Amino acid sequence: IQVFDTIGYIPVVEEADGNWTNVFIRGVGPEFDEKFNVTVVEGSWSLDEGVVVSEELADEAGLEVGDNLTVSVLGAVYIPEAGPGIVWSSQKLTVVGVCSLGDDAVEALGKPYWVWYKAAFAGDRFILMSVDDALGLAEEFMSDLDAEEYEVLSARHSVFIDREAVINLWNVDATLENLDDLRTSIWLAVEDYEVEVQDHLSQPIESYVSWYNGMKNVFGALSLPVYLMCWFLASMSGQLIATDKRREIGLLKVRGASGRKVFAAYMTIALAMGAAGGALGIFLGLFSGAAVESMLLKEVALVVSPRMLRPETVYTGMGIGCAIAVLSFIRPSRMASRVSPMEATMEYIPEEVRVKGPSKWAVTALVLGGYKIAEWIAGLNPMELIAHLPVRNFFILIVVSILLFLDVFILNFIGPFLFIYGVTKVLTESEARFYTTVSVLMKGFLREMSELVSRNLSKRPKIVAGIAFIIALTIAFGVTATMASAGIKDYQTRNVMITVGSDIQAVGPATLGLGYVDNVSAVEGVASVSPMVKVEWIQWSYAGYYTYGHVYAVDLDSFPQVAYLDPGLARGGGLRKMLEEMKEYENAALVSLHVYKEMGIKPGETATITFVNPEDPTKSVEVSVVVVGVVK
Repeated sequence: IQVFDTIGYIPVVEEADGNWTNVFIRGVGPEFDEKFNVTVVEGSWSLDEGVVVSEELADEAGLEVGDNLTVSVLGAVYIPEAGPGIVWSSQKLTVVGVCSLGDDAVEALGKPYWVWYKAAFAGDRFILMSVDDALGLAEEFMSDLDAEEYEVLSARHSVFIDREAVINLWNVDATLENLDDLRTSIWLAVEDYEVEVQDHLSQPIESYVSWYNGMKNVFGALSLPVYLMCWFLASMSGQLIATDKRREIGLLKVRGASGRKVFAAYMTIALAMGAAGGALGIFLGLFSGAAVESMLLKEVALVVSPRMLRPETVYTGMGIGCAIAVLSFIRPSRMASRVSPMEATMEYIPEEVRVKGPSKWAVTALVLGGYKIAEWIAGLNPMELIAHLPVRNFFILIVVSILLFLDVFILNFIGPFLFIYGVTKVLTESEARFYTTVSVLMKGFLREMSELVSRNLSKRPKIVAGIAFIIALTIAFGVTATMASAGIKDYQTRNVMITVGSDIQAVGPATLGLGYVDNVSAVEGVASVSPMVKVEWIQWSYAGYYTYGHVYAVDLDSFPQVAYLDPGLARGGGLRKMLEEMKEYENAALVSLHVYKEMGIKPGETATITFVNPEDPTKSVEVSVVVVGVVK
């Protein structure tokens, strides 16, 4: 039960310093503390004996268990003889407990719309009582203030659903539909009371959908080497089957089977293998997924549920399995369908393929992929390069724009694949050098067998290149993922350190000045303290350009000793060196990269900072500072 949640009547209590602060009065059931994890820090949860107040209200009003709390409400009334007037209504309550409210409890208790509408500062200052006491208190206030019931009382019901029956995150669309149906059913049940029903679950689930779809695409891309490996192994299996069953194929041909029927028979085998492999993969994926989930949750909760099997998961798994098998069996099936009965009786001897040198496609792939890799390593941005292109010829710009499109929108995605493919193909197709090198390297421990190994490799350079490409691609993906994870972790760590700036921050209003630094330094365990003053939304001016931003004033002696200074934070030099250089000037500053780009200001030049009095905007103070350096 919510008492006084309209903007017309706001209940207040007197704080310890004599000021008044607004409070939120709520009537709750006896099980509210258990349902929403409310922690009683002092006293007891005995709502039939009195009220329980939140920690924040107890601290601000100086309340303890056993105190009498006076709640006052200011109301405007109309007295016929005297006209409009103001009346106070006050009620005394006994405090029997002090509680700590978590986020769930605050959300369930709710705050009135005027808190958000007026952007008013309102902490978690709650007075909790039983529902009967809240109704009785509301009647007292209504009588004193001559207020209507709808102005004083409102009810908020927290509805808890059977989540196991309604929510299935493996089928989000059906879950959202179930929630909408449930919300509609609840609304129809209370339609006569003109109640507004809010669904708090749909929004986080919809957010989960976008995250889930994004992760599916990422996992699909990272699984590409696995798909290629499956295709290659299935293709090799198909060739082995085709060569091993040559005599059976010959007998079928003698009995009148056409090449088309032989081809269809092999493709049927491939389809059956793909379907079986896809089904087995889905089945094993259920257990491996549950195992990974248990590992991430750091608890033994290996639960395999059929609800995890979404229809699209089954279709996709079976489809990928069949597609890989069918595509990999096309070439072996064609080879089997074209063999003659005479050839089928002979032993299959693979033809020794002689490759003169790397193909032009391999060299092209190596050049394009190598260019993209080199561009990434050098940290070049092609968009910035074209922005500073000195040539302004229309046709040249068209050509450069086309090349830029290919670079940004195509090579960004396939560049690494082209590089790995080009390297493996150029290496394996350079037969004279590659196989001679293999023979020389193996001669030390294979002796006379080294030449045999080298010749066996040279018989099927395409297979060798394919195996090398798959291995290289798989390892490259693993190394890339590891480096990316390490880079993200390093970035997050550095970002946190820069954001925090120090181990502990003691933030106080500007009216305190810097005197309390000595108090902090006196605390046991504090090694050093560095003051920092922040001024918001001041004006910078330089050479007729203006911008707005923040100013941070630091102690140049102590700040470098306590702050985390990222090695790459300063542009054009070390940050510690710049801070030392600032001591040489009476007024010096470091500017951010944004100010540097927007105003064109350079180190060594002078800028003007304007401090405007917030109480009287017509008054301002201007300070000229020498720009020593630029920070990111």
